[in-house]
Parts: sequence; structure tokens; C-alpha cells
Amino acid sequence: MSKLFPSKMKKDSKILEEIWQQVPPDYYQKGIKNNLFQWIWHTWKWTSMEKFFKKLKKVSFGNNKPSKILDVGCASGFLTSRIADFFPLSESYGVDSYKEAIKFGKKSYPNIKFRYADAHKLPFKNKSFDLIMCIETLEHLENPKGAICEMYRVLKNDGYILIGQDTDNLAFKTIWMIWTKRSGKVWHNSHLHPYSPKLLEKLIKECGLKIIKKRFSHFGMEVFFLIQKI
Repeated sequence: MSKLFPSKMKKDSKILEEIWQQVPPDYYQKGIKNNLFQWIWHTWKWTSMEKFFKKLKKVSFGNNKPSKILDVGCASGFLTSRIADFFPLSESYGVDSYKEAIKFGKKSYPNIKFRYADAHKLPFKNKSFDLIMCIETLEHLENPKGAICEMYRVLKNDGYILIGQDTDNLAFKTIWMIWTKRSGKVWHNSHLHPYSPKLLEKLIKECGLKIIKKRFSHFGMEVFFLIQKI
């Protein structure tokens, strides 16, 4: 795991807690409906993810069914619900450390098993899940490498992880700066650990995971890694 000084971890935790207090539990649900930019960004994100899922359904899982799916950093479950709809015969779980968002998710999507939990200490046994998602979450965490290694622990042998994250390139940095000064003020200072695709790839491999496919989207501002446990 990445080594973090206790003082830095304490500072990161405080930043995250302050940010969560600003974010409405239904932030994504309302944003998709009321903000054109958010609708474009998240619709494009789902379309990119769906391409991976279609391939997995056809080649790897069969019968429309990975038995257990986990969404790490699920927030209030908007994206988790799309994943659950795509795999309707699967048992879907979502974890997040924003308690109010988890409460909202439980009320809104009763078919999904939501847990209030830390991504660095997932409350599941070893080798529990066939498919794990972690989308636009790692950059917000205190210890991204530790979270990736924890996903490795709860992933079944030959299971898959899909990680999605912004590339932190110039185009994204520019848009993010403008966004966090206007409509997205609630996310100011929320990116604790922005990673380039090269560095993220390094972290993934250090945790013992094999990258099957890498794909860019959003004009190069977002990158997805489909990963398998070695």
C-alpha cells in the first residue's frame, strides 16, 4: 500500500468530510436532469462502460449473470442502478463513505444492497465478487493504491474490475477548474490524488492485477481500465 504520514491522512479525511457536507445526496440524480453538461458527461461515461459490459456478457459471463457485482464509491447509486439494470440476474452491491448518500440509495433502489463503508476496508470476505466497478472514485480517496489492493482481495479468481478516472490532462484540468468555480463548486479541492493514465496503470499492476483493455473517452479526458485478477 502507499505510505501516507498520519498527519496527511488526517488532513485528507477532513477535506473529504467538508466536501461531503456540501454535496446533496441526490446530486447525480438531479444533475442528470437539470444540467446539460452533467447529462452529456455521465451519459457518455455510461456508454463507454456499457461497451465493456456487453463484451464481458458475451465472452466471459454468459447467461447474463456475474453472480455478485460491487460498485466501490457508489455515492447515491445512480450509476449502480444502471449497472444492476444491465445485469438483472446478478446480486448488486454498492459501498460509499458518504452516509447520507447511502441512505438515499437504499430508499431509491431497494433492489441494490448498499453499505456505508470505507473503500480501504471493504466489509466483505476474500474472493466475494465476480465484477467490481470503481468509477471516478480513486482521485477522491486518501490511499488509492490501498483501495485497489482491497478490491483485489474481494475479487474472485478470474474476476474483473472496471476502473474509470479522468486523465488529468490539460483539457480536463481546464474544464474542472471552470466547473468547480461555477456549477460544481461543491467539488472544489475534492481531487486529492489526480493520476495520469501511466501512473494509474502502474498502481494497478503493483496490486497484482492484469490490464486486459484500456480505452479513452470524453476526447481523452477519461480513461477506463478493464482488469483481471492474475
